[in-house]
Amino acid sequence: MSEEDIKKILKENNLPERCIGCGTCRTQHKDLRDVICPSFLDRQFMDYTLQGRMQIYRALLNGDLEWDKDVAETFSYCTLCGNCAEQCYLNDTDGFKPIRAYGADILQSIRFEIIKRGLGPESGEILIKSMRNNNNPYTGSRKMRTRWTKDICKNDKSLIKDVNKEDAQVLYYAGCTPPYNAPVRCIANSTVSVLNKLNVDFGYLYAEEVCCGSTVRRMGVEEEFQRVAKLNIAKFKEIHEKRGVDTIVTACAGCFRCFNKDYPEVEGYAELADEVEFKHVVDYLYEKYKAGEWEPTKEVDMKVTYHDPCHTGRHLHRYPLGSEEEDQSHSVYEQPRELLNAIPGLEFVEMTRIKANSLCCGAGGGVKTDYPDFAVNTSMRRIDEAEGTGASSIVSICPFCHVNLNDGAKSAKKDIPTYDLMQLLDMAL
Repeated sequence: MSEEDIKKILKENNLPERCIGCGTCRTQHKDLRDVICPSFLDRQFMDYTLQGRMQIYRALLNGDLEWDKDVAETFSYCTLCGNCAEQCYLNDTDGFKPIRAYGADILQSIRFEIIKRGLGPESGEILIKSMRNNNNPYTGSRKMRTRWTKDICKNDKSLIKDVNKEDAQVLYYAGCTPPYNAPVRCIANSTVSVLNKLNVDFGYLYAEEVCCGSTVRRMGVEEEFQRVAKLNIAKFKEIHEKRGVDTIVTACAGCFRCFNKDYPEVEGYAELADEVEFKHVVDYLYEKYKAGEWEPTKEVDMKVTYHDPCHTGRHLHRYPLGSEEEDQSHSVYEQPRELLNAIPGLEFVEMTRIKANSLCCGAGGGVKTDYPDFAVNTSMRRIDEAEGTGASSIVSICPFCHVNLNDGAKSAKKDIPTYDLMQLLDMAL
């Protein structure tokens, strides 16, 4: 949603005034009595909960409190996982949707104001400058984006088509994290390997790929998000019309969420969405698996548990007006689990907190950049949950979760690595 859209929704739905301060956002975990707010777990202070933040924001709106760095930090020190709003008990009242219908959007809207007032985290300025200069948040040059493809295509350039020049049905959108972050380059490599093994007609944008804008939007930098989103929409239209692309797949949860929830509010998206589908590559492969087009055949001798990313789960819930139940059909919950269970030799066990109630890994909302200790502390809590299942490894479908959970295991000195599901599917083919 745009800044204007969110402000309108907050006003029309009487938010945050409808928060009654009951505290379920902090401690209620559906049927499980457990703390779920990452920032409260880290700070152990009421200001760092949705309940506390709503009280602070009301005071700011009423003029009882003035903006300063300390106030702004209570809103920046948040992964925007949306678990707090997911737990809220307030249902439809007088035609208003429940608070949980807006999830992370409530807190994200306040970040727009923080940025405008110049009160955002200092490290964010480096990221924003990199976006403006390089079209990525990692301070790497635009030329660096394609280096990961060189070893793959060394002997056969047809393994990754250049969709700027060649026709393809599918665009693989790698995103920024695998190309610029060496520890997760394996995700891009495995994705390309699997697509080739299944004879998918796909291409890549190479140096023409531009960041989806997810990170800057979570940080509240709306102008920069709109810029890159419009660049992407124009490029996607071009390759649809000239190269026949009708499906865009990504292995990044943040890009997937951004394309499906943020882009619909950007000018020009509606026309594109009528012609092109945006899918997480796991969902794309799952559909082909259910259609009987492929199946994993090689044994993978591992005992694993699965971590649900916030961006493929809660962030994609829908809330039809008049219904107390959310529509979770847009979220990627069952698909990875079915694929894991289909891999020969693999034993799959669940953690206690899963799907809509999954505990955040700690990397989202700009926290990994601005508050790295907070991010790792949060990931170590998830590592402890995973270890409690008896699993030897964690599987997820998000590069940020991949990085942060592995960082958490390293900090905790625990031998429980996180793999991307694409890596396991590659092993199983």
